[in-house]
Amino acid sequence: TLFRSPVSRGVIGTKSQNEYVERAVAAYGHKVLETLEQSNDKSKPLFDIVDATGMTIEVLSGVVDRMAKSGMVEIVRTDKYGNHNIKITPVGEEML
Repeated sequence: TLFRSPVSRGVIGTKSQNEYVERAVAAYGHKVLETLEQSNDKSKPLFDIVDATGMTIEVLSGVVDRMAKSGMVEIVRTDKYGNHNIKITPVGEEML
């Protein structure tokens, strides 16, 4: 996991963790993919995605983790402050 979100901290239980992340991906995944697609090199720092989508970093981290596991995005550069660079993959482009 990229961040210590409420899900990863155990604030949200195991059963609802999957439901929470799945709902977030369903609600915000398309926004994330569109934001990346519109970028010149099809990638953006995570904090820029937060600004572009209006999502909180906690929600976005879970969404990006799930999307990366599904092959829709990849983390192309990590940052010690958490501002990882995220890039859309061909799988993600097909979903638009």
